[in-house]
Amino acid sequence: MRPPDFDGLEFRRRLLADPATANLPCIAVTAQATTADCQAAADLDFFAYVVKPFDLNELRASIRDALTAPQLHAAAVAAATFD
Repeated sequence: MRPPDFDGLEFRRRLLADPATANLPCIAVTAQATTADCQAAADLDFFAYVVKPFDLNELRASIRDALTAPQLHAAAVAAATFD
């Protein structure tokens, strides 16, 4: 994902800045595979970092794990909280 005005890391920063989306587990799917790239994603608390070309089973496992992650439950509860 490369929107013209920001990249996936900036997108994650924006999600983290909003309490309604801060706890959503995010999976980076990227061609960027340097140690620095992986560390940047880790610093932003990406749930998983999948490098292209990827094994489809690896991606499926990452998605399955993200969908059952405790932080996803916390995000759903936070989003459903009414004042």
